[in-house]
Amino acid sequence: GQSRLYGRIGYVAQKPPVFNTTFRSNVVMENEYDEKWFGTVVDACALTEDIRQLENGDQTLVGFGGINLSGGQKARLALARALYRRADVYVFDDLLSAVDAHVERHIVKHVLAADGIIGTKTRILVTHAEHVVPLSDKVVTVADGAVDVRKQTAVPFADNADDASEISAAEPCSDNPVGKPEPFAIHPEYKKPPFRKEYLRKFVSLCGYWNIAGMVAVRLVSAYALFYIGGLRISLMADSNPDTIVQSLRHYLLMNALAGILHRQLMVWSSWIESKTLSKPLAEKMRCTILDTILSLPLTT
Repeated sequence: GQSRLYGRIGYVAQKPPVFNTTFRSNVVMENEYDEKWFGTVVDACALTEDIRQLENGDQTLVGFGGINLSGGQKARLALARALYRRADVYVFDDLLSAVDAHVERHIVKHVLAADGIIGTKTRILVTHAEHVVPLSDKVVTVADGAVDVRKQTAVPFADNADDASEISAAEPCSDNPVGKPEPFAIHPEYKKPPFRKEYLRKFVSLCGYWNIAGMVAVRLVSAYALFYIGGLRISLMADSNPDTIVQSLRHYLLMNALAGILHRQLMVWSSWIESKTLSKPLAEKMRCTILDTILSLPLTT
């Protein structure tokens, strides 16, 4: 078939390029700097707080390939670059996979949703996140070598689950199947469960009591050894006898070197013991427990 495209394209790649220049220049690129539009774009991409934490704000130098940025920050930087161009068609390649749930909600609300800053533009999102599908008016599914195109009525975005539940209760879908679509909420906030002592007991039980005891013993020995060497260093520094001050200085330098080597070696031993006796066995036990739970679930046809 044939197709025609009118206007400019804003494209956000799955692995976006980041150039060795300032943060602002990575967003603005060859376009003219507009302070108001730049602020709007940065806020929509949830980059305001990130820029505030940078040493020189948006004038901070970004290393080649974004070496000093996280994966989520790179994705949002590329998104801001595409939005700043004021394109007519936007293509987002797996944009939401690099950000956490909180940032995803922000981007969906301020960018992808109909009320976002590019709500009047054509937006194409390539994603595995099926929970954002109801926000679109056309769904193209590629599976098993076939393409399925389906049109639908896009639902409005709800910022939290409470708004969605209230409107759903007022306008049930079964009573009004052709009426106004219900709002759509993604990733509602869940309250963190309070800490319980049985969690700690379960953790110790999974790790093994003897393993925990051995780890604590190693930590105590390390702390005592470093404390003892520190006391010797202080006594050598306090030596004011002219006949022994040179020898005390030599011993002090030797103690400094030994303390550094001992501290480093104890840290290596401690990490190795934790990996062998705690981390790997605990991960294996948890994996087996999860698999047993999944395999014991009833099968449905």
